[in-house]
Amino acid sequence: MFQQSSMASNSQASLITHSAVEQASGLSGLVGIPAAFSLLNDPGGEEALIGFYGPYLRLAREARTGLLLEAPSARATAAWGRTWGARDFSALNRQAVSFVTLLRDYFDPAASYVRIAGALGPVSPNVHSALSPEAALLAHFEQAECLAAAGVDLLVGSAIPTAAEAIGLTMTAAAVECPLLVYLACDGTGLLRDGQSLAAAIAEIDAAFPEALRPFGYGITCGSHRMARTILNGLGSQAARVRAVKLTSPLFQPAVQRGTCSEVTEQGLPFCVSGADLRADFPQIAVFGGAFLKERVTPDRPRLPCLAA
Repeated sequence: MFQQSSMASNSQASLITHSAVEQASGLSGLVGIPAAFSLLNDPGGEEALIGFYGPYLRLAREARTGLLLEAPSARATAAWGRTWGARDFSALNRQAVSFVTLLRDYFDPAASYVRIAGALGPVSPNVHSALSPEAALLAHFEQAECLAAAGVDLLVGSAIPTAAEAIGLTMTAAAVECPLLVYLACDGTGLLRDGQSLAAAIAEIDAAFPEALRPFGYGITCGSHRMARTILNGLGSQAARVRAVKLTSPLFQPAVQRGTCSEVTEQGLPFCVSGADLRADFPQIAVFGGAFLKERVTPDRPRLPCLAA
């Protein structure tokens, strides 16, 4: 499904996805979490993760659309060891994939519409560090190999700061034979952290590989759909390579508000905030998602049990 030419460029082929767990709203009680994997092995933390992923699983089932779940593994690497301390990162990555797989199977054993991604973050917490592609390959390889072996459908590079690191990550994905989606970290004007334009970075990465080894596509993370539209409009021909958009602002209506919506267009993203769906103008977008509007919690609201066992 994630081969570069196999995803049809129409809205019906799209997958919805979630905002970054570390940036989750107060809906699930996750605010300011430095690394989502830190919630594993803790009953309260796992229950919070269930509260975060659950609405997306319910929405995908109700809307009969595809869903991409990213395992909480983005910063579970030895490169971040000075930040997290000594840990068995291989075990943590396997556990992160197992957690979302178990959650998917628990929620719906026949959930063939759910795809599992292994999230990889930038190599270093130092946003100003500059890595060669070869150094990035070595830094990402162990985690990518572990995630691929755990059975993910896709690798997702999150907040990758430079084209050089993205090239190394692409080399890594090719080595472990797993499709790759790269979210390049850029500001609201479409500039990466080293000042390179997003369009130039995409062109540089693609030029480094034959077509068969290039990333499945690129993604952008924005505060709003208006900012995403501005960036996409500024990419020129490279906009065709942006296959994913993830918003940190609210995108989906919670169930309590969906019942009061006067209309839901059949062509738009189901239960999407009015005017936020970008796919009519950018039909190449295959993965589209963001946060939920805050939902009131009622005493009788059903909750999934903790999956700590």
